Amino acid sequence: MFPETGYESQIVACIENTGGIDVAATIDEVSERYDMAFSNGYGSTLGERAFRSGHMGEHDVESSKALTEAIEDVAGLSVPSDRNHDSSTHRAGLQIAKGL
Repeated sequence: MFPETGYESQIVACIENTGGIDVAATIDEVSERYDMAFSNGYGSTLGERAFRSGHMGEHDVESSKALTEAIEDVAGLSVPSDRNHDSSTHRAGLQIAKGL
């Protein structure tokens, strides 16, 4: 995840659902299959348009990657074989939310 300057957060990431993912179903299945948690966007306005992932406490880069991979797997998104990409590349229908 590569937010633009000024959109960073030290405690939560808000990711725009550019791939048409069924956010509620994905949250449930990731929880069941991987025992991981994340949340949808706020209320009815952002509920299915975005989702949020916390990254404070006992989270690190590896746990964030594991959650991202679980979401991609459950949602049936293709995962690039080379995860090293620049900030202009939006991975598998997931894009940092700005001004939704």
